[in-house]
Amino acid sequence: MRAFMDYIPTPCTAKREVDDDYCFRLSKRLRLEAPAEFEKAPPLGHPLVLPQQVQTQSPPNSWLRQLHIESTARRQAAGSAAAVATPSAVGTHGGQMLSAKCAIATDVRAMTHFLLADVVQCSHGPGGRCLQCSGRLVQNVPFHMYSAFSSAYGGGSSSSSSSGPSYRSSSSSSFARSMAATMAAELSFPALTALFACLAPGPSERLLHLGSGSARAVLAWSLLLPSSIASGVEPSPELHRIALQAAFQLGQQEQRRVFLHNGDPFATQSEWRHASIIFISGTCLEDAVRERVAGSLGSVEPGTRVVTCSQPLFLDGRAPIGFTLERQAAYRSIGAGNVTVYIYRRSEAT
Repeated sequence: MRAFMDYIPTPCTAKREVDDDYCFRLSKRLRLEAPAEFEKAPPLGHPLVLPQQVQTQSPPNSWLRQLHIESTARRQAAGSAAAVATPSAVGTHGGQMLSAKCAIATDVRAMTHFLLADVVQCSHGPGGRCLQCSGRLVQNVPFHMYSAFSSAYGGGSSSSSSSGPSYRSSSSSSFARSMAATMAAELSFPALTALFACLAPGPSERLLHLGSGSARAVLAWSLLLPSSIASGVEPSPELHRIALQAAFQLGQQEQRRVFLHNGDPFATQSEWRHASIIFISGTCLEDAVRERVAGSLGSVEPGTRVVTCSQPLFLDGRAPIGFTLERQAAYRSIGAGNVTVYIYRRSEAT
């Protein structure tokens, strides 16, 4: 270090002894060597790398080290495979191409490279930050999972050929617009992966989605958590048909762990307690049934997380009895804009 500094021209004033100390401390703070806990990569089949695993070090250095390791892994994966992903494997949402930059589709080590703009949409530039995106984490997953999800929905577009005829053939244009608006309010795949990582699910936890729409959350759950079961209940026959069409595009292993039902979500009220994570779409939180939904959640087990999309359980901001509101955040939808998500947790039994 000292020999290198001797080549630097000396300023007009004589160099002080404290300058050497400052340079030495700066060198320590800027070291790029990863600590031992980052050198051991997670197993290739691990579905999610939860944010808690990269927060054990001091925050900007740990983020920089993790980015450096991910970049190195992607370069190694790109150099060891020869197959290149086709354009159809990369999905779109809202007519815009997703920023999942991964050159190799057949290598199981290849990871997605989502950006923060894929998780939450903000009006500022890529380098800016605001209250709704500051401190948010991006969750990357094996690329083959994202490719399978995009293929199930015809490339990830809300107006894909696999789902379009199901609602465009309706004789009512207002009904068709309502269907399209409902699907556009569903979360994008990068937003779903970030939300799942925030929920920190265990390997065998079960998901129940009330008002599951085209089942994007259910199918993403089955892909990301290979030992977990996901169920969806959707009142609309048209949306249920779209969900079935997408589910049939998954592999046999994922299809065996997906259960989609067409009917009234309250008809399955006695089964809610079997799920440890419950999604509730805004269509199931109309004013007339809001109190009924909150009352029905009293039978769920302690520790159950309840996630409501678009609307809170109560408009005045309070949580149901026995629950606490843990988080409120915006996540990007497949339409133009964000959807506000509210996460509640059932208190532990006393």
